[in-house]
Amino acid sequence: MARACLDQGWRLRAVARPFEGNIGGAPQGADIPEYPDADWRVVDLPHDHAIEATLEQNGPAGSGNPNAGQNAWLPGGLLWYRRHLTLDRTEGRVFLLEFGACYRGTEVWVNGHYAGAEANGYFSFTLDITPWVQPGENVIAVRADNLDTPNCRWYTGTGLYRHVWLWDLDQTHLAHHGIAITTPEVTSDHAVVWVSTEIKGPGGRAHLVSRVADGAGHVVGEAAGLFECGSTAVQQIRVQDPRLWSVDSPVLYSLRSQLSRDGQVTDERATAFGIRTLEFRRGEGFFLNGEPLKFKGLCLHHEAGPLGAAVPETVWAYRLGELKKVGCNAIRTSHNPPAEEFLDLCDALGFLVMDELCDKWEPPHYRDFERRWRPDITAWVRRDRNHPSVVMWSVGNENDAPGTLYLDRRLPQLCGLVRALDPTRPVIAALERGPDGEDRAAQVLKSAAHTDLVGLNYGEQWYADLLRHDPDELILGTENYTYYTSLPEQREAMVEKNAWLYVLEDPRVMGLFYWTGIDYLGEAGRAWPRIGSTSGFCDLTGHPKPRAALLASFWSAQPVLAMAVAASTPRPSSMWSFPALDPCWTGVDGEIVTLAIYGNCETVELTLNGRSLGQRDLTGQVNRMLSWDVPYAPGTLVATGRNGQAEVARCALRTPQDPASLRLRVLTGEVAANGWDTALVEAQLVDAQGTVCPSTDPVEFAAAGGAQVVCVGNGDMAWHGPFRAQTVPLCRGRAVAYLRAAASPDQASVTAHCAGLTATVALHFR
Repeated sequence: MARACLDQGWRLRAVARPFEGNIGGAPQGADIPEYPDADWRVVDLPHDHAIEATLEQNGPAGSGNPNAGQNAWLPGGLLWYRRHLTLDRTEGRVFLLEFGACYRGTEVWVNGHYAGAEANGYFSFTLDITPWVQPGENVIAVRADNLDTPNCRWYTGTGLYRHVWLWDLDQTHLAHHGIAITTPEVTSDHAVVWVSTEIKGPGGRAHLVSRVADGAGHVVGEAAGLFECGSTAVQQIRVQDPRLWSVDSPVLYSLRSQLSRDGQVTDERATAFGIRTLEFRRGEGFFLNGEPLKFKGLCLHHEAGPLGAAVPETVWAYRLGELKKVGCNAIRTSHNPPAEEFLDLCDALGFLVMDELCDKWEPPHYRDFERRWRPDITAWVRRDRNHPSVVMWSVGNENDAPGTLYLDRRLPQLCGLVRALDPTRPVIAALERGPDGEDRAAQVLKSAAHTDLVGLNYGEQWYADLLRHDPDELILGTENYTYYTSLPEQREAMVEKNAWLYVLEDPRVMGLFYWTGIDYLGEAGRAWPRIGSTSGFCDLTGHPKPRAALLASFWSAQPVLAMAVAASTPRPSSMWSFPALDPCWTGVDGEIVTLAIYGNCETVELTLNGRSLGQRDLTGQVNRMLSWDVPYAPGTLVATGRNGQAEVARCALRTPQDPASLRLRVLTGEVAANGWDTALVEAQLVDAQGTVCPSTDPVEFAAAGGAQVVCVGNGDMAWHGPFRAQTVPLCRGRAVAYLRAAASPDQASVTAHCAGLTATVALHFR
C-alpha cells in the first residue's frame, strides 16, 4: 500500500453547547484511544457538519456568535472525529497522514499522542505519524474548532470537508509532493521535460526511473540513474512531437516515477502534467504556447450550495462544464487554495487557474499568520506546482490600500518565497483599487512593483492611467463587477459599461475575473431572509441564469442570441447586482414589456406570434444588450439574429400554459457507486409544449434501486431548507436533487412528484 483513502467509517461527536460548560456532554478525553465512541454518529468523509444545521436569523441557543449572514446564518461549532484503523505491519515503514483540509483550528492525535495541528481551514496538511502507529488497531482523533464563526465573509463549512489519506511507505521513498516537473524548452517537434525528484531514505543510493507516458499510456521518453538518498535527483526527458496543453485541447501526460533499492521497488508514483509555454510579454499581453490569449475569468468560492463545503468532484465537473459552455477559460480560486481534485478537473477541462493563498493576512481570516505563512506557502506551492492549469500564484486579496507601508513590507516577503519555490509562474496580488485621488495610479503601481503583474479589483476605469505611467505594464482585472463600471469620482456610479469592454481595448489588459461565476452561501450582510450572494452568472445549483448570455455574447466564437424580460423596477442598488431578468413571457395584454436581448450577431429581428416588430442593429449597443419595448400579448416571441442577410441564431420566449408534465433530466454523466460521487437530477414543471411553468409548487424526490437523495436545492437565495431533505419548492419551475449510491445498483432511479404529476428517470452508477 502506498496511498489509501481514509474517508470511510469515521465517528463524530459535536459539542452541543460549548459556551455552557460541559452541558451537552463535551467528550472530555476523546484523544485517548480507549475513549468509548461506540454510540457516536458514523459519518463518511468529506463531511460538512454546518450545512446540516437549521438556518436561524439569530443563531441557535448557545452558538456563541451570531453571524448576521456572513456564514449564511449557519453556526460554526466544535467537533471531534475518531477513526479506528488496523495496520498489519509498521516496523521499517513510514506513515504519513494527509488532510485535504479541515475547517478549522484542527488538532490531531494518534494513539493518544499529539501529532500536529493546522490553524487555518483551507490548507492541505500532512503529518508524519510514524512514531505513534502500531501493528493492529490504531485510533486517530481529530478536533475541529470553528467556534469563532464568522471568521470569513462567506460560508466556510465546519469539519473534515475534504478527503483524508494514509501513506504507507518504505523508508526509501519519494518525498511527499517532492516531484517538480517543468517544460522549459518546447518547440513544434520536441519538448524537454525537467524532472526534480526528492528522494528520502537512509544513507546509500537508490535507482530512479522516470518515464513520460501519453494519454494512451504509451511511454514517449524516460531517464534513469542512481542517486543518493536524501538528495534531489534532476533528470531531463526529451519528448518528440509533443501535444501541447491548452484551454481548447487540454492534453495531459503522466510522469511515472519508480524508485528501487537493492533490486526491489520501494516506491512508485504517477504525476499528471502538461507540456505548454507561458509568456507574459511586457507591453504585449499573455501568450499560451506562443498564441495571444485573454483571461475570460470567473471567481469561484469553494462550496456548492445545498452540499455545503464538502463538494464531490462530479458536482464540480458539472459546474465547470456549464461555465465552459459560455466561453469561460479561467478560474480564480477566491480566496484560498482549492481542493487538489478541483485542480485535476481544471487540468482535464482546460481552465487557466489563478491559485490564491488567502483573503486577508490578519485574524480572524488567517490565524497565526506570522508563524504560519512560510510553511503554508511552501506546502501550497509544492502541492499545486505540477498542475498545467495553474498559471499564476496570488498571495492575497485586498489586504490594504495600494501604496501602504503594510503592503510594501508584506508583498516582497510573500512574493519572494513563492518565486523561490516556483520561478516558472508569475506572482500577483488582488489589490484594492484604493481611495479616489489623482495619485491613485502611482499608488497602485508602487505596490504592484513587488509583484510580477498588476492585479486590481474593480479598477478597470483606471487602466488608461496605469498604462500612461508605465506603457509596458501588464494588467489583470482580478475582480470585476458583472455588469457595471464605477467612476473614479464615485465608486458606486454604476456606469453602464461592462468591464470586459476595457479588456478588448488594449492587449496589455490581459483579461478579468468577474465576481462571481456562481452564487454562493454567505456574505449576505444582514439581508435576512437572503442566505448568500446573488452576484453569480449561475445560481446556487450551478444552473446558468439569463445573465449568463452576456458572457456567451462576449466570449463565444459561435453565434449567440438570447433574450429575457427586464424588470420594470429601478436598477439594482448594488454594484455586485445585475439588471433583473425574467426568462418567462407573461404579462397583461397591451402592457409595455421591456426585453433585454444579448448576442454577438449584427442585427436582430423580433416577431410576436408571427408578426414582425422590426429589425434593429445589435453591434453598437452598450454591453451588446439591446433594449426593446414590446406591448404584451400571450403567445410566442421569436428573436432572429443575422449577419448580413444570413440567419445565424434564433431564440424564443413562450407564454406558459397549464402544467402538463414533470420533466426530469440527469445533469451529470455516469458516477461511481462509492457513497461520495453525486448525480444531479433536475426537475422542471412544463406545459404541453415543453415551456417551463414559473411554479413554486413543492416537488418530492424518491430514489430507488440502491440510490439515495442526500440533499435538494432550487437556487432560491431566500429558501431556508432544510437542504438535507427530499422535498423542495420549485423556483421558477425548477429544482434539483443530489443522489448517491453506496454500492453498484442494478437499476437505480429517481421519481419526482409535483402538482399531481409524476416522472421517473434512470440513474447510471458504475
